[in-house]
Amino acid sequence: FQENCRQVEIAWGNGTNSMVAYALFHLRQTWARVKARQIIREILNFGFLSTSGPLKGAWYGAYHVDRKRFQDHYGGKQVFLPDQGLVNHFLSSCVIEGFIPATSVREALEENCQFLERIEKKYGWFPNAFSPNGEIGYSREGVIYDWPLAPGIALAAQSFLMLWRLSGSEKAWHTAERIFQEMVIPLINRYDFGCLEYDHAGQDSTGACWLLVAFSEYLASGRGKLREAIRENQEKIFWHLLSFRQEHDYFPYLHSMNAVGWGGISVNRFGFLHGFTPGSSQGEYALHLRYDYPYALLKTVLTNPDLPGLPATLNYLNHLTYHQFINPELKRGFGGLTEHVAMKTYVQDTTHILHSTPLGMILLLGPQRHLLPEPLAGRKFELT
Repeated sequence: FQENCRQVEIAWGNGTNSMVAYALFHLRQTWARVKARQIIREILNFGFLSTSGPLKGAWYGAYHVDRKRFQDHYGGKQVFLPDQGLVNHFLSSCVIEGFIPATSVREALEENCQFLERIEKKYGWFPNAFSPNGEIGYSREGVIYDWPLAPGIALAAQSFLMLWRLSGSEKAWHTAERIFQEMVIPLINRYDFGCLEYDHAGQDSTGACWLLVAFSEYLASGRGKLREAIRENQEKIFWHLLSFRQEHDYFPYLHSMNAVGWGGISVNRFGFLHGFTPGSSQGEYALHLRYDYPYALLKTVLTNPDLPGLPATLNYLNHLTYHQFINPELKRGFGGLTEHVAMKTYVQDTTHILHSTPLGMILLLGPQRHLLPEPLAGRKFELT
């Protein structure tokens, strides 16, 4: 729940409650399991899945508390393509990993995939957003999405993969494979795969993260005719993502200006530059603190251990840890994260607890611990 804009979000980066539920399950504590089940129950039953009209079966990204209406993060009534795959991914992962029963999630996923099928039939591809009348939507800057963006399309393919995992539907499998083959891989082969945030018109690094997650889901299936091509593109996107990484701390006290005002210490080494689109409101100078980076890197480690995904993960988690601030006057307590490390003078004194949920750290407490090299693998980790 965001106090600053009074809305509940299930998909967008700042309040991805489907991800928060998944992270809570992995804490393996009673209170966390109770809260996670409550979140998922509300996602499935509150009305986030549209039940009528041109958008029937689509996930709305947010619900505005005061207006009592479903909307996107910035107040419009659009539906964004990547949000569909994000919600499907985390809800399905909760089922696949044995935390919740399959029935309700599978039904919701079937409805959403029917929506995706209608969209592809109408346009012959998958636009990045849709207006309430079902027509192609716009970025937050008002740019119409009349060209394909690879991360959202890869997440659409992944939605069908997840449906196959939950239902065994061969139709869903072949649909996923076809989308990868006919839409995603050709975009990457011509280096046309950027996406800034989920509702911008530019290029960024979190889009690369979700390409890696989608590719990892395909490779984890253990089947398919595209395994060699997917692995090749996975490696290409992995190195593309690392090209955004800040390798050294250049004058951190001078450049990490969003620490000014609340006494934080920002360290920028091993953070990921958000984007590279000229004129972007954030991408030109911000290292974003998000769960997407360690999650994508860990998923890559699980399916391609030949890539240096594990040190990249640990380096990013160190960056995340160093950026924590200590300020007892903040309402959220003395440990938290801002949205980003600014590389020029820019002050943002809000804490983004959900935005930066340490999913990668939480996963390393449990089933991914075996990925750690000795002597780390035998060490007891505690979440602080």
